[in-house]
Amino acid sequence: MENFTKVFTSEIQIFLDEFNVLKIFIYQLWFAIILFGLASNTLNITVFVSLGLKDSVTVTLLFLSVSDLINLLLNIPMAIARCIGETYPDHQWPIDRNILYYLLYWPAVVFYDFSSFIAVFLAVVRCLCVARPLRFKSMFTPGRTVTILLSLFLAAFIFRGPVLVTNSLGWAVNPRTNATFVYLRHLDNSEELFKVNDIFNRNIVSWMAYITAITCLVILTSSLLAASRFRQSAQVANNAGPADIRQSTPGAGNSAVKGERPDSSLSGKDLQVVQSVTLICAVFIVSQLPFQTISMVRLFQPGFGFNEKTRVALRFANHISNTCGYLNASVNIFLYYRFNSRYRKTLCSFLPKWIFASQDSPTEGGSKR
Repeated sequence: MENFTKVFTSEIQIFLDEFNVLKIFIYQLWFAIILFGLASNTLNITVFVSLGLKDSVTVTLLFLSVSDLINLLLNIPMAIARCIGETYPDHQWPIDRNILYYLLYWPAVVFYDFSSFIAVFLAVVRCLCVARPLRFKSMFTPGRTVTILLSLFLAAFIFRGPVLVTNSLGWAVNPRTNATFVYLRHLDNSEELFKVNDIFNRNIVSWMAYITAITCLVILTSSLLAASRFRQSAQVANNAGPADIRQSTPGAGNSAVKGERPDSSLSGKDLQVVQSVTLICAVFIVSQLPFQTISMVRLFQPGFGFNEKTRVALRFANHISNTCGYLNASVNIFLYYRFNSRYRKTLCSFLPKWIFASQDSPTEGGSKR
């Protein structure tokens, strides 16, 4: 048993040493992703404002870009401090570096939650509009959408309210130098608040949002497949010769030739919206998976991460989860550019023409696919 313990401890130490080396690369990657996210979300905000807030989708995507931008801004001090701390371990900090690490952590989490709520809201609205277009398309006006989104932000703020007050700035005197310095002060009962946060936010709220997003993704994917089958059948019917048309029986085939669409089909504009929302939802689900896995493990193993055997594993999993979160807040610009012709056209008008010299210029109605 003693030999096994020594071997196990040795393996943990080897993994820890390798992880400490890997952390330098991870923190530099975080900083690069955050910088790209700041630039991409700034472009997103500029484009959506230029397009005009005339529909609920544009309003929602604008709120999502603003939330992602603020989330990344609040994470910049942490990313810079961790890059410096790992690259230069002997660096002399003028302030308590825990201030840079943790003071803005929970405010950033509020905006991360807000972005998650927006992504789920966007998916739910698209599902409703696909299922009952005549009923719900006119329901979600820009004004009502703003009201709902502000309510979601208020909910995100209230849900994280208890842990928002756990960190604050305090003043202390260094007995060696007799100088006053600022340090990060923790609330006395912070452990109890963290337990409440783990139960409510990390499990109940996050899993409700996650399951809702997965359900919406299945529905939206089904609608995209149905629309694709309808377009293929219509194209086959339109390409058929006169003899084939005369021989066709009355029904779905003739209506496809005449260009009629069943109520369940999607127009070109609606199809672009559903495609972009589907991918936004898919990116959210994939990037949220590490966080949900950690939450599930900690739900059934409350002591996970509080002993030598699991502490390193939890730190490693948290680094993966954070990396996915920063990517989720930064990559939406590619989805908008690919599936939103109005966004693509406006963005191209802002940026130098040589950037898009190797690409086909976007058409008025979107790319021909």
